[in-house]
Amino acid sequence: MQHIVFDLEWNQAVVREKIIQSPVFLHGEIVQIGAVKLNDAFQVIDQLKLDVRPAYYTRMNSRVRRLTGISNQMLKQGLSFPEALDQFRAWCGAEGPFDFITWGTDDMPILRENLQLYEQELDWLPPCYDLQRIYDQQVAHGNRQWALSTALEKLEITPIGQAHDALNDALNTVQICGGLDMVRGLAEYTESPRNEKRSRRGISNMDMAVLGEILEQTQEKPSFCPLCGQAMWATNWIPRSEGKFVAVATCPEHGDFLRKLRIQAGEEGDYILTRSLRTMDAEARAQMSKPASRRRKKRRRKGKGQNATPVQSAEKQETAPAE
Repeated sequence: MQHIVFDLEWNQAVVREKIIQSPVFLHGEIVQIGAVKLNDAFQVIDQLKLDVRPAYYTRMNSRVRRLTGISNQMLKQGLSFPEALDQFRAWCGAEGPFDFITWGTDDMPILRENLQLYEQELDWLPPCYDLQRIYDQQVAHGNRQWALSTALEKLEITPIGQAHDALNDALNTVQICGGLDMVRGLAEYTESPRNEKRSRRGISNMDMAVLGEILEQTQEKPSFCPLCGQAMWATNWIPRSEGKFVAVATCPEHGDFLRKLRIQAGEEGDYILTRSLRTMDAEARAQMSKPASRRRKKRRRKGKGQNATPVQSAEKQETAPAE
């Protein structure tokens, strides 16, 4: 079994009105693929970098340009996505079966969106392991997301190259692999006692394709301002802890609100979705940046009798199928 450690860089719409919504809601169009191939002993045997020419988001989002250093001129010099995909797939499977390893859970949903955008098949996608989870279980023990730079610093590893270059990020993810017990990490990935204990109500074992579809569908559903009733545009969901996501919804008249989503496993193999809104006060902004465990402690310290948030919508529950 080969292991493909990969990273993607993608461009986003410059303005909200330019977001592609059909045939998929396109959160990002891939502009760079970086990948490193490991053998079954997790030793590097090959690497690949592909620049991709976007067909929809052809003008660099300024924030993405600052992060990646990719200019509008550079975008024009890449391969088309179908050409890059053919090379990537052929390279991945050249030595036989493989799986994917990524840092975090963002890359696979973006890859699926781009495959669907270009009407490419999905059944070739292998199992994917989030190295952040293995790092957290073996090193950090924080039950939260970690920046790649933070993990490198924690493991006293010198970063390779400039961050937000797809190949550099993939190579640095490989360095994290070298600081972990990967054989144990992959073996325990879906069989840990913690996962078994939480699988009934949590989403630890949830298929990433299903999670991606749920997040996409709820992203597309508008939230309405509780003060004036206008539909609000919202940012992409940001994971905060297992099954909990937050975003910012903006009303043209009344400003920002905190948009919250909770996903729980139902009793019949489905998922229960709970959406809510609250005003973007200081506590709500803290929820956008602090780990979930800190938020829970803070609420317990405050106790009962505190003033309620000025505006908070009633929670709305929905049920989503498991497939």
